Amino acid sequence: MVKMRMKRCVTSSAKINVRNDIYSAIKPLFYISKIIGLAPFSYNENHKFGFQISRIGTLYSLFLCVLLTFLFGKVLIWRIRTLFLNQKFIVGFVVICDSCLFAISIIVSYFLSATFNKNKLLKFLRLVSNVDLCINVSKISYKRILILVTSTIILVIVFYVMLFTVYYLYVKPYAPSFRGNIIYFLFSFLGEFMAIHFTYSVLLLKHRFDRVNNCLLAAFDVDERTLDELQSEIVATSCTCKSMPETISGNLKEHIGGTVVESRMNSDDTPKIITRNVSTKINDTCTNNEKYDLNFRIKTLRTMHSILCEAVQLTNSMYQIQNLINLMEIFLKVILFLFAGLSFLSRYITCGHNPWGWKILSWLALITCMKVFRLVTVIWVCQGVRNAAGRTGNLVHKLLVIKDLHKDNIKELFLFSKQVLDRPIQFSTCGFFLLDFAVVNSMAGAVTTYLIILLQHGTQSIDEFVEICNSA
Repeated sequence: MVKMRMKRCVTSSAKINVRNDIYSAIKPLFYISKIIGLAPFSYNENHKFGFQISRIGTLYSLFLCVLLTFLFGKVLIWRIRTLFLNQKFIVGFVVICDSCLFAISIIVSYFLSATFNKNKLLKFLRLVSNVDLCINVSKISYKRILILVTSTIILVIVFYVMLFTVYYLYVKPYAPSFRGNIIYFLFSFLGEFMAIHFTYSVLLLKHRFDRVNNCLLAAFDVDERTLDELQSEIVATSCTCKSMPETISGNLKEHIGGTVVESRMNSDDTPKIITRNVSTKINDTCTNNEKYDLNFRIKTLRTMHSILCEAVQLTNSMYQIQNLINLMEIFLKVILFLFAGLSFLSRYITCGHNPWGWKILSWLALITCMKVFRLVTVIWVCQGVRNAAGRTGNLVHKLLVIKDLHKDNIKELFLFSKQVLDRPIQFSTCGFFLLDFAVVNSMAGAVTTYLIILLQHGTQSIDEFVEICNSA
């Protein structure tokens, strides 16, 4: 009978959402990703799930992977000759490592998209679509995601047009390799869309966790503010009875979550707590249909939460390698920018004003700010999903403490609580560290350490460093 009810729930929701699914929300990102080779899929409205693996798209992704590998190898050989033949070993090694990590993350993304990740991504989209059918995501929510995705794509394109304009007008006269920097722009642009894939995959999960939390509150016909107020009343009553007995006089009766609490004064002026559980009376007045309906809702939300946890694991497995390489590349990029700033400051103190040096430094500042902003955004969305999933556990525990429920409903909530505790939500980079704001603190300390090491070997002049940065 539970399966019949579940099937009925999914069927009724599917009729509502037949024209509003995840495809309508990510349509711009889907087609741009197909053009650049990061989405080897096709969409068919007549298909059960809509998305299908495309053989042509897979071959196209592999072709771009080989092409980008060839371009990267060609530019890498030129950079090695330029830097190491001129005996710029210290900074040159850091620059080449930065360039290698940056390009490798893109090449790995294309290779995984065409091989292992295509089945995982397809499964992820199906899991999210199944959750949407059951929790009945509204049409407005899809439109909000669509507007957010479209705005992000437009901002990225505008930013790169502006970045290329600045480069062409101010930096190109001092750059020895225009072709090498064009390839750098290409890799950087593709890397932004890889980061957008991960960011919006996590944002979709955050929205679904929030929706599960709202459905959980709606199932008990209560809001979180009311739960907090009832919890505060319980704490206040307990503290009043234990720590301030002289203020209690007469009878104090309150109804909190189906339990009558009476506080009477004994002859020795100490409070006596008499608790009478009225759950039996309440359960007797409830119909079996109401108990069963609430039990079914809890079980459905517990299933949706389990599906979302599986989607989180899929997302982490798809992008953990790319995130690890990107964090290493951002780490080196920040070191290079700070070293360039100190080098230019030293040159400015010894030789006076140098206008073209400011242009190069501004160019490096734009690139570094873009990388740091990407890092903060990725960490922020990962932390948001963890908070939303943790909020589910808090709500379940509050409902167990405050609400008076039937024993079957309590059993389902206990199972829900155990499921939340046994499946913590976290995003990691191949198990090395978690993607949270503690990473920023660790990176700041590491950047300071390695910057001191570079400065101990002597500050490069701004002329030499400009040549290194242009060749990078």
